[in-house]
Amino acid sequence: MPDSAQILGPNGPFSRFYGWFEVRACQQEMAEEIDSAIQGKSNLIAESGTGTGKTFGYLVPPLAAGKKTLISTRTKNLQEQLFQKDLPWVCEALDIDPDIRMLKGRSNYFCLYRHDRASRQGDLFGKVERINRVYDWVMTEREDGDISEYPRLSPEYRAAITSTADNCIGNDCEFAKECYANRARSAARNADVLVVNHNLLCHEVFNYPDGDSALLSSKDVVIVDEAHRFPQIAAESLGLSVSTERLGQFCKNLEDISKDPSVNAALVENSAKNILQLAQEASDSLSGPAGTYSLTDVENNPKFMECYREICTQILQIAENLDPMASPTVANCKNQAEVICDDANELFARPSEENASWCEKNQKGFQVSRVPFEPGRDFGKRLDEFDGSWVFTSATLAVGSDFTYFAGRLGLEDSIFAQWESPFEFEKQALVYFPPNMPSPNHDGFDKAVAALVKHLMPVTKGRTFVLFTSYRAMRVVHDLLEGELEFTLLCQGKDSSANLLQRFRDDGNAVLLGTSSFWEGVDVKGEALSCVIIAKLPFSPPDVVMKERENFMASQGRNIFNDWQVPTAVLTMKQGAGRLIRDIQDKGMLVLCDPRIRSHSYGNKFLESLPPMRRTDRLAEVRNFFRHESSGH
Repeated sequence: MPDSAQILGPNGPFSRFYGWFEVRACQQEMAEEIDSAIQGKSNLIAESGTGTGKTFGYLVPPLAAGKKTLISTRTKNLQEQLFQKDLPWVCEALDIDPDIRMLKGRSNYFCLYRHDRASRQGDLFGKVERINRVYDWVMTEREDGDISEYPRLSPEYRAAITSTADNCIGNDCEFAKECYANRARSAARNADVLVVNHNLLCHEVFNYPDGDSALLSSKDVVIVDEAHRFPQIAAESLGLSVSTERLGQFCKNLEDISKDPSVNAALVENSAKNILQLAQEASDSLSGPAGTYSLTDVENNPKFMECYREICTQILQIAENLDPMASPTVANCKNQAEVICDDANELFARPSEENASWCEKNQKGFQVSRVPFEPGRDFGKRLDEFDGSWVFTSATLAVGSDFTYFAGRLGLEDSIFAQWESPFEFEKQALVYFPPNMPSPNHDGFDKAVAALVKHLMPVTKGRTFVLFTSYRAMRVVHDLLEGELEFTLLCQGKDSSANLLQRFRDDGNAVLLGTSSFWEGVDVKGEALSCVIIAKLPFSPPDVVMKERENFMASQGRNIFNDWQVPTAVLTMKQGAGRLIRDIQDKGMLVLCDPRIRSHSYGNKFLESLPPMRRTDRLAEVRNFFRHESSGH
């Protein structure tokens, strides 16, 4: 097997071919560890800090060894970056030409069957003309049928020309052989290198028992990048839910079959209307604009349960009146109706203490859900069936140097653990400021104190700041206190899309951006535009019915929810937030931790131990001196 460390070394092809490439000892060490895991068919959990070059570190070993490899990442954007940028660079350097494919969820591919059905309808509002333009674009621009990059495609039109797992009729489709989604999956099965996302990978893991997944069984190595989010996605993949959104999709599918001669159109259309109305009434019966409720609370809400049961009755009535022999589409809709009712009844069956069950009200309506607390039992079994290596990597997997929390959630206790710190010179590049005299986070004046601190610091930092919150409420309060009070542009999550806000922040160069969860991770702003990150509160999960159920579950195992769940979860989230600050060897900046508990409570040491080795101060004079030197280039 080729020595990946040498390939990534000073005499290797990357150094020879790419003038921008920088040899990094931590990257070489990571590649060596992955070489060993592949040879031993072992599972590796590797935390690799910002700037270690982990992408090349995990791509070179399997590709240089000629191993069939599946790479999973968290988002479509990261998939695209791997497929279009990182993998071509690695293949050029290694002088190899493997078959590389990218596979997305079915709803990303143009559906010939649904286009054919839609194009047969009347074109009263120009709908057919618009979807035909998408068809022409696919025919000329995208031979793979991926419509992700089609400009300005509304959700309504996307739904009209794509399929989902619920409405796809599979091999009964007359376009099955030409189907873009089928062709993409077939190519993925045979690919030397396949790029997917975490949701799709979890679907393969949990829906094909005994190692029957064609995508996984054909691969030697599976690499999970951005793995810190993987346990939650794995848990959700094992869960059940019935929601306003799911019911709405079902009603759209009913609309599709209403013109079938075998279908009682009046019954179907009337039932669909009733289901949507009942779903709205069920949501309205839950107090407040949003919230989370225990199933006991919901069961004691007679209006909600009346609507919920009537929804099931309406759906079953539809199912009884659909002839599965009429057409594949009708058969599919009948099956979908039966599955929804089964799930709806299962959700209110006697709950297992190993699962969290709850009802949520949000902007889309209601959602009743059940998710296992620990997906590791099922996930660990699936990994045992895989004849190869799994590599999990991220910049935030360990609490300090302890991987117990992450490994335990996925049943990976027997894995190899490795950790590489960022190569950045944090002691020179960054400063941590603990503002003195901050009130306790549960004090009524805390948000006001945060706003006053931001206002006081901005002339020193010249704007160029993220302020990260753990709740929308606190963010809005601070925004209202700061609006019109700063000499710099003030941006706030919710006022525009996250992508647009981020672009405006970069373009401005001196802006202040207030954000919640969307900006704690996955955001990369290099250079002076981001020179300060302010974290208002330690990101503990708020108490709710799900947390209470988790507490009971963990207590039954002799575990403490605060020490074994809340602290490690908050530590990893804070590491992600702090990681927004220094993204490049030239970056300089300040991390501000407003929450006094980080120094006054014993658990604060776990947070401090997980931070990079930055200089620390509680003196504003040192902050001013830091930015004075930063602006002078010293």
